[in-house]
Amino acid sequence: MTNDQARITNQTRNPSDKFGFGASSLIRHSGFVIWYFSLALLMAISPVAGQDDDASRAQVSAAVSDASAALRAEIVSTHITPAITVGQFIQKTQSQEDFDVLLQRAQQIGGPRWIDPQTCQVKLELSAQWVATLLISSGETHAKQSPIPSPQLEQLLTDWRTRTFTGTGTSIATQKLSAIRPVDAGDVWTTVSEKSRADAVAAARQDAINLVLQSIQPVQMTRGQTVGDLLTRPLIQQRVNTWLQARPVTQIRFKDDLQVEVIVSVPPTELFNYMVSIAPTAADVPLPTDEQGQRQFRADFLSHVPAAIGRAGAVAGTPKPIPLRIDLPAQPPAWVNMPLEAEAIAPRAATPLRTKSNAETNAAEVLRVRVGALRLKRNIALDELAEQNPAINDAITRSLLRARVGPVEYRSDGSVLVRLSIDGRDLWQELRQAAD
Repeated sequence: MTNDQARITNQTRNPSDKFGFGASSLIRHSGFVIWYFSLALLMAISPVAGQDDDASRAQVSAAVSDASAALRAEIVSTHITPAITVGQFIQKTQSQEDFDVLLQRAQQIGGPRWIDPQTCQVKLELSAQWVATLLISSGETHAKQSPIPSPQLEQLLTDWRTRTFTGTGTSIATQKLSAIRPVDAGDVWTTVSEKSRADAVAAARQDAINLVLQSIQPVQMTRGQTVGDLLTRPLIQQRVNTWLQARPVTQIRFKDDLQVEVIVSVPPTELFNYMVSIAPTAADVPLPTDEQGQRQFRADFLSHVPAAIGRAGAVAGTPKPIPLRIDLPAQPPAWVNMPLEAEAIAPRAATPLRTKSNAETNAAEVLRVRVGALRLKRNIALDELAEQNPAINDAITRSLLRARVGPVEYRSDGSVLVRLSIDGRDLWQELRQAAD
């Protein structure tokens, strides 16, 4: 990043100061931006960094990147006027670099949330007031290209001082991928076997990794030597493949045409740094030694790393039998008006956060067993109905995903006790909708 990226700070005063600060206070210089974003990442990673667990740190980093992408998408799709979005305004005023810098000021809300030991979630927010300040500054700097006159733009953005943009990102550990199943992806996936689905997910993930490897091969390291030459060395190839295979996944899509799309988190800078760290083991493919060559190599490498998106197809099998129709009783059962609760303890883990996450997972399993044992009719439990009709099982799962965490008890021996509860009325409503 160059100082040109901080050009929105060069004006010491402008009309956007009415929002509480001027564009000059956004970013003083590019070094500050790098430090600020690095601090944000350290805040995100620190809860699990004590575990000395590269996989956990990679998951947090991937979730942060995914949240940043979601935040960007929300902002650029927001309408300033019915005909002009933020993204269109940024494009017309040539302020993309300034917008990229501003996104790096997004704040993380709380710590990373470990939904289970293999799934990490991060939420970022950015004040709309800061976005408004950037838009007003860009509109003034590029007045001829601006699709909205400055006085009108200021008026349109007045209420943005109280708004906040948010983005949520998720990352999934490699070992969990085979367990992920389509949700609301259409009846066509009911004809796909578990093996075919898992194979398609694995193939899509490998396709994403192959795309990255193929894309970086042409990058020149020194005269006559490319990254492709480096990757022909068996040890280098093995280590890079191992690194890529361990990267978490941020999205999986199951499409109606039985195609699976997987997005693997491969931050260009992290891949570059790793490649540079292992390159010296291949002495016959040297890294550039002069500063200009190093700078050029880095820039070329980063520009060649694509979004790691892979695709593969699943094979349809024999259609499954139509699920048995479930007739719920006309009168709700007695448990509808009762809180459905469970608690569980997890022994001390590497950090209190991970111990709490493990306790939540244990409590969720206990609660699932309790819910499954509930009776709808005299001799029929919910688990029995769920086996007969997948829609009932999905209804139970959706209700459990909304379980509330009660008071958490951190014990002197390092263990943690967690209490979870769901509303019986919420579960009944889900069952009613599934049965209709």
